[in-house]
Amino acid sequence: MILTSKKPRQWISVASLPFGSVNGPVNCPAPALDFLLTTIETWLQSNAQQSLLIKTPSPIYATPSAMDLILKKRRYTLYERKINLHIQLDHRPFVDRISIMEKRRLLKARKAEISSRPLEPRPTPADTYDWLEVHRQMRGYTLSINKKEFCEMLLLFPEHYILFGTELHGKLLALAVAVRVSPSVLFTFLLADDPAYRHFSPQILLYEAAYSYCQNMGIPYLDFGLSLDSTGAYKPSLALFKRRIGGVETFKNDWFKAFDSTSEVI
Repeated sequence: MILTSKKPRQWISVASLPFGSVNGPVNCPAPALDFLLTTIETWLQSNAQQSLLIKTPSPIYATPSAMDLILKKRRYTLYERKINLHIQLDHRPFVDRISIMEKRRLLKARKAEISSRPLEPRPTPADTYDWLEVHRQMRGYTLSINKKEFCEMLLLFPEHYILFGTELHGKLLALAVAVRVSPSVLFTFLLADDPAYRHFSPQILLYEAAYSYCQNMGIPYLDFGLSLDSTGAYKPSLALFKRRIGGVETFKNDWFKAFDSTSEVI
């Protein structure tokens, strides 16, 4: 479990990233989980910390099955339940998994000679961040991670990060950073596209490239993640798009525990 603090004396597992929280074997013994939480809570309380928010991942991850029950017993409150979308890989090509509307968009892009692929050689982490930041800002979005943290992650764990690009005659139209969170899951972490080419729906080709990558690497799940707007609120239209490209719903639970009566949810 990774803990970070974004406010004084308030801790989150994990704050800036949608992955990296509670991971472990499904059959992890309940006493081991209880011991982990006891150790964490003891350290927090002994250092006069106020609260802890634990974000548990989607069930497609190898998450200890007893985690939610143990959190309830330890007096954590279910603060929020979020819809997560993923696709489970099989032998079918991506185009056979998506709706008629999205299939038309995909074929339109292909007809225009737009293509997607894993980017090799890859742009530098700094250049990747700058491209994502500029093009997300064009749509009113910010990045959930700062440039220093992003570059450090890609430099420290390059084998866990895959970059996908959608291109037209060498020009980059869309970019995605995916993370091999576990042997069984590839997570689509950060995506952005050039608004000037929005009519070609370049992001759908990014998902196709990620889907094909999972098939080639034997990865059973492609995680589309949450569907949020620029304020961090649930965005139904984005969730609908993910369903149209084969997304299936699961839930991610956020659990909160205060160590004193003055604590508020982060």
